[in-house]
Amino acid sequence: MRNPSSMNWVKLHNEGITVSKEEFDFTSAKQGALVPADPTKTRITIRLDTDVLNWFRNQVHEADGGNYHTLINEALRQHIQRASTISRERQ
Repeated sequence: MRNPSSMNWVKLHNEGITVSKEEFDFTSAKQGALVPADPTKTRITIRLDTDVLNWFRNQVHEADGGNYHTLINEALRQHIQRASTISRERQ
């Protein structure tokens, strides 16, 4: 049984080879994300200023890897912690 995602469809077409859908068995295939989402995370759409987003992306680039989403999450978490500390001190 062939893996359809690993096949070079252009090469097959150029060589005059036809492959029918019957050659693939999708009976045990699952629809959806390949990696399950972390249940502690919520997917959102957010608009950020371009310069702010670029700063976080640059931090990841300079560190030779990582995830700018994680950096933004950490920055927001630090802000919440500082704001909570200041709020408690004022009471």
